[in-house]
Amino acid sequence: MRDSGDRLLRAAEEWRQTFDSMMNAVLVVNSDLTITRLNKAAARLFKGNPKDLVGKSCFKLIYGRENPCEVCHQRHSHVSESGTHENWDEYIPHLGKTMLIDISPIIDKNGASSTYIHVLRDITEIKSIKIEQKKSQLQLVQSFKGIAQAMGKMVEQRDPYTAGHAEGVSRLAVAIGKQMGMDEDTIEGLRVCGLLHDVGKVSVPAEILTKPTMLTDLEFGMVKLHSRTGYEILKNIDFPWPVATVTLQHHERLDGTGYPDGLKGEQIIRQSRILSVADVVDAMTNHRPYRPARGLAAAIDEIKKGRRLIYDHEVVDACLEVIEKREKRIMIVDDEIAILNLLKDFFTGIGYKVLTFDSPKTALKSFAEIPFPIVLTDLNMPEMHGLELIRQMKQIIPDIKIIVLTGYGEKEKIVEALRLGVSDFIDKPIELKAIKDAVEKASFRRLKEEKVTLLSEGI
Repeated sequence: MRDSGDRLLRAAEEWRQTFDSMMNAVLVVNSDLTITRLNKAAARLFKGNPKDLVGKSCFKLIYGRENPCEVCHQRHSHVSESGTHENWDEYIPHLGKTMLIDISPIIDKNGASSTYIHVLRDITEIKSIKIEQKKSQLQLVQSFKGIAQAMGKMVEQRDPYTAGHAEGVSRLAVAIGKQMGMDEDTIEGLRVCGLLHDVGKVSVPAEILTKPTMLTDLEFGMVKLHSRTGYEILKNIDFPWPVATVTLQHHERLDGTGYPDGLKGEQIIRQSRILSVADVVDAMTNHRPYRPARGLAAAIDEIKKGRRLIYDHEVVDACLEVIEKREKRIMIVDDEIAILNLLKDFFTGIGYKVLTFDSPKTALKSFAEIPFPIVLTDLNMPEMHGLELIRQMKQIIPDIKIIVLTGYGEKEKIVEALRLGVSDFIDKPIELKAIKDAVEKASFRRLKEEKVTLLSEGI
């Protein structure tokens, strides 16, 4: 019996030493949130003697509260019912630290739990390092985006007909990636890939890029080299994304009919499959020196026809979702809040997603990040005149449909607005039917372009 008692004492002492040697704070807490035991690390965290801290409430020591919060009971109830642990991290002002907290139930022989283990780990320094790493990563991403934009502009200076093409492909690729549920880092990679996908065109003679007639086979062969040239330019830049590979593959097609290597199916990385669809849609909806813009309806027909054959079906489906969402969106800019609220309620009620701004500068910034297919704007606004807003929006998206809301004394500006390419004018005071008709007419112009016999876009 004595040997048995000695073994129990030794086991208890070993358990106590193990408990006290843990680097993380450990609390044993009963169902009324009273501490029944804690280790030395917990005593150091709470700056007290272990014996003096026993019997105190865990919410008092951890949070400095006199009463438990509702979340405390919810978490204990959840782990008791599920029999599993729960953890989270939070900054605790009372301790001046960011803690990772883990609660686990102690299950008795009857399968019930009335006691819980709380483990608290100080992650303040780790969290701070992660924040700094995130800042550095964001700065690096911004640097890469700046480089990409500069290189894209360099190409566009030689080929004015593709001005804005890289930006357009980048925006659409990002939207497709988001629709497909890709993570934030992959999305940023798509953004940079879109900006740089045609950088290899710097090696193509400008007279070929701007030729007003269809290219000969020899000339088209020279253009096709831009994918390989872009890869050679980018392959030694240490991007955190496969930018060079995407640039090389963005004209490959699932059936092997693309270039430069005739890759098939899964041989083409996913980002390249996204860029190929975004590239075709943007190219077909914009002018080229040898043809006018074919229109959005024609671009939709093209990717639908090529779905599963030459374009990834998931990418096509995501792209169509993006286009549908974009076509049912309206941006409204007016410094009169009453008008904004009236129009927002009206268009929301008939199925549109509406974004309103009483500041034209804020509207322009938002539009540059996420363009809208149709914009309603006032002209006479104190922060920025509507004509300047229209001018800058047209520079971002040349075929954007803009409807102007005109008030008394603004008629002399209509001719200038017409020169800028506005779609329609609506007089104030506003008639909702007239605005609805103007929006539907603008949408019709965008979607009902004349359809032509389509081939896969070559350039």
